[in-house]
Amino acid sequence: MAMIQRRKTVTAVVGGVRVGSDAPVVVQSMTNTDTADIPGTVQQVAALARSGSELVRVTVNNDEAAAAVPRIVEELDKQGVRVPIIGDFHYNGHVLLTKYPECARDLAKYRINPGNASIGRGGDSNFRTMVEVAVKYLADERWYVVRNMCGVLAELSDPHLVEHIAPALRHSDARVQQAALKAMMKARGARTAGALAEALPSLSPQVLDEALAELTYTKSPHTIAALEAFVASGGSNLVRANKAIQALGAIADVSALYALGRLFRIEELDSKIRRAALAAIAHHRSAIATRLLEELSTSWGPLAEEVRKELDKRTLKED
Repeated sequence: MAMIQRRKTVTAVVGGVRVGSDAPVVVQSMTNTDTADIPGTVQQVAALARSGSELVRVTVNNDEAAAAVPRIVEELDKQGVRVPIIGDFHYNGHVLLTKYPECARDLAKYRINPGNASIGRGGDSNFRTMVEVAVKYLADERWYVVRNMCGVLAELSDPHLVEHIAPALRHSDARVQQAALKAMMKARGARTAGALAEALPSLSPQVLDEALAELTYTKSPHTIAALEAFVASGGSNLVRANKAIQALGAIADVSALYALGRLFRIEELDSKIRRAALAAIAHHRSAIATRLLEELSTSWGPLAEEVRKELDKRTLKED
């Protein structure tokens, strides 16, 4: 049997469920009840969840449906049904989400019918209102609400939302950080890499590893100062400090070389970290890198001999 090749997509998190090409295929279902019929909708959502549906979508088309959503979610929670609920909106989503904030809070995702929203057009004030509702709940005190709103905003892939999502990277709950990271990666605005680098000291171990991998991929000069500070603080373990140095070494900017040189000069750092900085400098074949190695070879204790060996290797290659 031929293997199916999945289209490469960015992974998003919807109510704790990972959706994208790097995650297993997810089953999403939609109810066919009147959402205002709370007992009937709860019964059907629970049945779908028990049958293996990992996400369930409900129509939110009028006031009665929007008012019913929090009660549906509450009743499902009482029954131990933890499936994320997605709201399916059409022309009036901006009105309903504003009028019924509990509905906006409890939905794991807002599904906006593409034919009913001018996504990307500055004149679509209705769509903008829906985004503003999601942004407001990024400051909610409940971790799952903030996580869900990160997932909602991630679907927009809008670079202008980076400044709103970035504070969630410093949330105390790793699940929120994970959702915020995914949203930032989908947005990829001019401030994305810098904001991500600045948040490194606050990230949980798993999220930190993903963030460092993303920074190594982006190679943004805007991350140099934050990456240098992260390594220089000495607060990370050797593996993650080396990953940060790799991210610095991948940046094609002279400022990154000088940052690596400064890290090498910090004698209080573990010698393995300093050697990693040296290796990153030596990897560059530019004249500036050579001059930097010459400066470092004149001092800085026992590692100066290793710098001189790197210089000798360069001389042999040039000959």
